[in-house]
Amino acid sequence: RSLYDAEQFAEVLSEVSPATELLQQTKSSTGSTILLMGAQAALQLGQTEQALTYADAYLLRISDRTQQPDALLIRVVALARLGRLSETEADLTTLTALYGDRIATWDAVLDVAEAALRGQQFPTATQLFQQAIDQQVSGRAREAGMQGVAWSRFEAKEFAEAEAAFGRFVETFPNAATIPQSMLMQAQSAREAGNTEDAIRLYEAVLTKLAGEQIHDAVDVDQQPPLKFAFDAGRAATQLLKDADKLEAADQLLERLATQFPHAAVADAILNERAVLNVQLERYDLADDICRSLLDRFPGSLFAGNARFSLAESALHAGEIDTSLQEMKLIADNQEYQAFDRERALLQLTLILSLYRNDWTGVIAAGERFLQTYPHSAYGPRIRILIGDARLNLDKPDPNGAEQVLTDVREQLMSGALHVDDPVLAAETGRVWIILAEAALLKSEYEQIDVLAQELSTRQPIETVRLQMLLIQAKRLRQQAPPDFAKSIELLRSVIDQDQSSSRDLAVKSQFLIGESLRDQYSASHPEFLSAARMEFFKVHNLYNGHDEQRAQALLQAARCDVALKNTAGARRTLEDLISEFPGTATATMGATLLKTLGDTGPPQE
Repeated sequence: RSLYDAEQFAEVLSEVSPATELLQQTKSSTGSTILLMGAQAALQLGQTEQALTYADAYLLRISDRTQQPDALLIRVVALARLGRLSETEADLTTLTALYGDRIATWDAVLDVAEAALRGQQFPTATQLFQQAIDQQVSGRAREAGMQGVAWSRFEAKEFAEAEAAFGRFVETFPNAATIPQSMLMQAQSAREAGNTEDAIRLYEAVLTKLAGEQIHDAVDVDQQPPLKFAFDAGRAATQLLKDADKLEAADQLLERLATQFPHAAVADAILNERAVLNVQLERYDLADDICRSLLDRFPGSLFAGNARFSLAESALHAGEIDTSLQEMKLIADNQEYQAFDRERALLQLTLILSLYRNDWTGVIAAGERFLQTYPHSAYGPRIRILIGDARLNLDKPDPNGAEQVLTDVREQLMSGALHVDDPVLAAETGRVWIILAEAALLKSEYEQIDVLAQELSTRQPIETVRLQMLLIQAKRLRQQAPPDFAKSIELLRSVIDQDQSSSRDLAVKSQFLIGESLRDQYSASHPEFLSAARMEFFKVHNLYNGHDEQRAQALLQAARCDVALKNTAGARRTLEDLISEFPGTATATMGATLLKTLGDTGPPQE
């Protein structure tokens, strides 16, 4: 007993063990208390099985166990900790009925309730926690019971009931130590229940209650309660606002978090999230400022690559092609950035070289580097399309190389082995058939064009891709031997009529090809073809603003038609228009050279 009173529980157990043998030889009630002290000591040391053994041994020596509340309490707690909840029911009923005026009884009830909650026996847990609420002996037990009911409801996914229960706890015990977490859980319950507006209001209330309006500039202050709960509430409210498409309110809340928690452990993530949000709001200058701030304050952040990528894209949209190109290269080469950022930077680098620079050898080099570095990338098909297109645009086109890089993609798409989830990329995959058809045209493999056109039609391509294939078929008809100019022109006019795009790129190409097809049919016996060609070239110039290269070429070709028709005055007038409208271009220089050959009687006859 001296050891027990001194709370030297390990030493208590060392004395109890030999005493149990002596107790087998006597019915001494005084000696039996040794078992009770052993049970309590074992429970204190976490030796739950031993505690239960001693408690049961003690109760076996007692004629009326209902008169032994201490032993019953130890037994109930031990059984609860062992997860044997059904065995606690009778003793717990005895304790609450006969010893409900003891605080220890309600502590035991809470122990069993907590065990039921851990064992996901939610109805049992809720019932026991409610008993703790209803008693009037222990205020601490009432507090724990009320909070326990709320947690039981939440864990049982009864979120509306959990929201109400946490709310009652917050209202009843406003000064409880667990109030910050309970406020957060009330908001979380509302969120899980689908009560979005309530959840946002409650989350914002948590932030205001716990963080106030002042700046909390300690490092990692968001990692320790109660400010952790405030910060987490702010982020959760932000996400709900974004999900509800309330982007302006979400940005204001993110700005508040960034201002009040400048040195939070995830301050860089807050800046990154805010930058992305302002891009969605089309506030690009502000997004760029935030990205610069992120790079300045957190150069080693996981989000540094994303921030730099965003700034590089802004440069591209501003027409600063060289700057964007250089930045994309630096991002792609920086091993400290996330692999995803390096990957998409190399993709963007390849796209810029293709779309803005027409640097076909550069496209091929960057694309092949991409395929080698990221062989399993979802962007792989797009890169292969860029490489294939580049090979056809080289000074010396490489149709075999284009076929080599795209044939596998075509086969995988047709078999279904390659499934493209990205809708933008899915639309682009039609280009595989277009590039392969262009390659077949260069190799005069006309039957292969028919095969590719048929395959493409089964894939329901976007309108632009369908018209591109129609244009290739028209080219094939005028290139084959013998050429079918009439059918080719019919297809070209069909492309013009159907091209409803804002750029009308395919329409202007088709219009120009009609002029060339008519010109190619000219002969001394059929001068009408040349006159018709001349009119088609003038259509290119007059109808397609924004396509200055083709318009300049069309004027030059129209002038050449006039020269062939011996319409010297018309040719001179057209060439003068060319030189005046497109000064300094290579086409204007060619026009000037031709103009010098035109005398009063026209150029020398060949």
